[in-house]
Amino acid sequence: MEEKLKCIIVDDESNAVELLASYLTDLYDNIEVAGKYYSWKDALNGLRLRQPDILLLDISLPGKSGIDMLRLLSDIDFEVIFITAHAEYALDAFRFFATGYLLKPVDEKELVAVVDKAIERILSKRKPGGSHALPDHPQKLGIPNSRGIDYVNLADILYFESQNKYTKVVTLSATLLSPYNIGSFKKLIASDLFYPVHQSWLVNMIHVVRFDSNGYIVMPDKKEIPVARSVKKDFLRHFITASKLK
Repeated sequence: MEEKLKCIIVDDESNAVELLASYLTDLYDNIEVAGKYYSWKDALNGLRLRQPDILLLDISLPGKSGIDMLRLLSDIDFEVIFITAHAEYALDAFRFFATGYLLKPVDEKELVAVVDKAIERILSKRKPGGSHALPDHPQKLGIPNSRGIDYVNLADILYFESQNKYTKVVTLSATLLSPYNIGSFKKLIASDLFYPVHQSWLVNMIHVVRFDSNGYIVMPDKKEIPVARSVKKDFLRHFITASKLK
């Protein structure tokens, strides 16, 4: 008999915990709810004693956030699915390479999608030769916007453009406007392929079409983006390196 995956649920609202437990019990024969916690202290002790395969974690907990609680763990070798009523925590959540980020009230279909993704990642790590190491940076990025949160492949992002307190995120197929400022995205994305050519711009070097001697670059959408004089030499060095990867 195949061993069941262990899941721990953490939320200060007992009704929310029971609803999630009910979803998992009804929808997954291969998942066991191994623990239910309603405070960060109890959850921290439980996670230290026995790490689960999957953690469903509310971010907003009394006294300490779920994100702060995770920072107290020396080893996180499980899939984290954040569940919260606050979209503004999305960027902090993805610093932990979260499998998913669900907004309350939790939609059953969205829950299934992220749990399926978590199971897929777990099984992939358990295969012979599978990697247990986390990637250097998340392959997807959650972009909070007026519609909710869009999950975008990092490789598909052309550039980030600062628009006062907002940031326009332009991808190969869409344009999103996020209430996060561009500084938040610069801190989150630890990839050499994204370069801050200007205080108001962060570009994906792989997608740069051309550098013009007048001091700007051209992107696939024909957008001309200025390159600050202070970073021109360093930018050209990165540009040459990125060109070899295309």
